[in-house]
Amino acid sequence: MQKASVDVVGSPATLHHSRMKILTRLLTIKPIAATLVFVACNIMCSGLTLATDAPDGFANIGATVTGGAGGEVVTVTNGAQLNEYTDAKPPYVIYVSGTLQINGMDTHVRANKTIIGLGTNAVLEGGGLYLYKSTNIIIRNLTIKGSTDDNVGMLFSANVWVDHCTLMDSKDGNVDIGRASDNITVSWCKFYYETPQDHALACLLGSSDAEIISSNKLHVTFHHNWFGENVRERMPSIRWGTVHLYNNYYNAPGNNYCVRTRLHAQSRIENNVFENVKNPWEIYITDTTNVVGRIFATNNLELNTTWGNSTTNTKKGLSIVQIVPGKDEVFTPPYAYTPDPTDKVKELVTKNAGAGMSGMFPEVAPGAAK
Repeated sequence: MQKASVDVVGSPATLHHSRMKILTRLLTIKPIAATLVFVACNIMCSGLTLATDAPDGFANIGATVTGGAGGEVVTVTNGAQLNEYTDAKPPYVIYVSGTLQINGMDTHVRANKTIIGLGTNAVLEGGGLYLYKSTNIIIRNLTIKGSTDDNVGMLFSANVWVDHCTLMDSKDGNVDIGRASDNITVSWCKFYYETPQDHALACLLGSSDAEIISSNKLHVTFHHNWFGENVRERMPSIRWGTVHLYNNYYNAPGNNYCVRTRLHAQSRIENNVFENVKNPWEIYITDTTNVVGRIFATNNLELNTTWGNSTTNTKKGLSIVQIVPGKDEVFTPPYAYTPDPTDKVKELVTKNAGAGMSGMFPEVAPGAAK
């Protein structure tokens, strides 16, 4: 295991754009004895979208997400090392090198952690990251695959940023968020399954109709994500939540639905591209005594989409699935954001979403020996 006693003041910035030519990276690393500033800057493209080391969206509401900044920087190469640092009480910046085998939801991530994959092939396999009562968490540049439960699961957690991850082949959900978790951003991630399967689900927000503890919680932003092959449902499925979805790309032929809004939930769906999918959005009603979900959809692009029943459409005489135009009154996001033009979304997302994008993240942890 490699350890470096440094304070990471700023990690690599990430550039996203279809005409991006050269990545720029600004790092400030403060060792014990001296301060070294590494600047490599050569921007030679126009009209670019800059994804810096701070999340857009709900993740920064109520508190600023800094992860493990100010804590020790470590590099881990196996699951035992990862578990040691994620479950520790002090803040850590944890760099993941290579493929690590983990089990179920045994990898508990405590508060004030940054977990970043190195280079293009950082993988967590066989299990997922479990956030329970966890706050101020950053998870970036990881492929998380084949968990026997969720690839990322959050309960009672807040101010979490999941960015540039590839989330695939989980046995339950790729990212599930519940039990009063709040203020979360999922950005520039790819969701998919390698083979078709019945339980191929992206994201569930709110685990049951009875989860009243999540009332006025589950504020989540999804932006610039790619919901891809063999994902059938839950992109996301939302109970109780307040969810902003913009600049996402959906291309999951054979799916049942994309965004499902359920009881006590509201969705703002804007500047997304839906291609080769069924039901870009829908309302799902299980109990008319509860507040029916609301959807506002605007500036979305549909390419070869279909609309219709996505499930058995009656239950005790109740029409469960409702196809709606998306004209409901919903929340206004409490943060500044500027969506990319809808006609640019497919190219931007397919070129830049997911883990392992060459040149976007360091090959060696800052301060560690190469």
